[in-house]
Amino acid sequence: MRALLVVVFAGCVVQGTDGSGGWVFPDGTAGHCQSDSSCTGGKVCARDGGCWSPSEVHSAHVSWTLRGMPASPTTCEATPDLQIGFYPKSMTTQELGYAPVPCALGKFTVDKLPVTYTGVKLGRAVSDHRWESATIDGVTGEATLDLPL
Repeated sequence: MRALLVVVFAGCVVQGTDGSGGWVFPDGTAGHCQSDSSCTGGKVCARDGGCWSPSEVHSAHVSWTLRGMPASPTTCEATPDLQIGFYPKSMTTQELGYAPVPCALGKFTVDKLPVTYTGVKLGRAVSDHRWESATIDGVTGEATLDLPL
């Protein structure tokens, strides 16, 4: 029997929309929720810090390989940490980013991602920001990337 390790990160960083490209943490102010109990009317606190109807969020699972090889300590040796960003179809909403993401895991899951976030990008957690992008399947919540690292 094989065991599957899925990592769900509770905290997130949100990329600012002020053009600076900086990452900031939702702090519970200005309408950001911190937990489901912060929301009313049966809504849940999604990872973007907003209260959403349960039908408007889903789990997203991003898997990756490196030049066609499964992610592992060996294939990720040159780039042990990655950063990942989820973005909406229209850039009227903030991008969600997480870092560091251990490359060797080969998979990253967000449990309550609003369905308005339809794309994902994954790249090295260094300043060169070489990203690979994919569309998140609206039905399965799955996305797969092959990194040229």
